[in-house]
Amino acid sequence: MYTMIQCILDLREALEHVFQEEFCYRESQNTPTQLEKLKLTDSDFESLHNVAYVLRPLQHAQKALEGETYVNISLLTLVIHEIHVQLGICEGAVDSVRQRDLYQLLCIMVDDFKS
Repeated sequence: MYTMIQCILDLREALEHVFQEEFCYRESQNTPTQLEKLKLTDSDFESLHNVAYVLRPLQHAQKALEGETYVNISLLTLVIHEIHVQLGICEGAVDSVRQRDLYQLLCIMVDDFKS
């Protein structure tokens, strides 16, 4: 999931160009095309960025647990601890006023680890 979201974020400029082209060449200037209705807003991209930010520590954990054939269960406690640490770092790095929703999500995740 993290990889898909990061890919969308990396392709933002190209995606915006596609929508600009769609706007320029649509048949009826007053009617948005089906593709234009799917255009991502700045708010959508900010939300995707926030989700990627939260998923990043989990992505690293998944890679650490993947083995050739079986899960590396011996690393599980270390990975859980590292997820907790990384989520705490993420929580501390977020502006609790400007990014209130992201901050609240991180607080809930950190509290879940504590319980």
